[in-house]
Amino acid sequence: EDEDEDEEQLPDEAELELLRLEFTSRMHQNFLEGLDEDFDYSAVDANPELDALDLLGQDVEDRYFDEEEPGPAPPLG
Repeated sequence: EDEDEDEEQLPDEAELELLRLEFTSRMHQNFLEGLDEDFDYSAVDANPELDALDLLGQDVEDRYFDEEEPGPAPPLG
């Protein structure tokens, strides 16, 4: 009888997936808020190379388009 009660309390696959998603969401949010005690945020915060990632991406995009040869536009319609 006790075994039946234990089996009834185990979560099914859908509930396990929901719990897993909730856990990973909370861990992700804690990380973004600087609450992950196992991560050294100072290594990231003090690294100036990481501050300009959006600018680096823009530079790569600019170089790509600067190297592109201009040509006639394709006809519309």
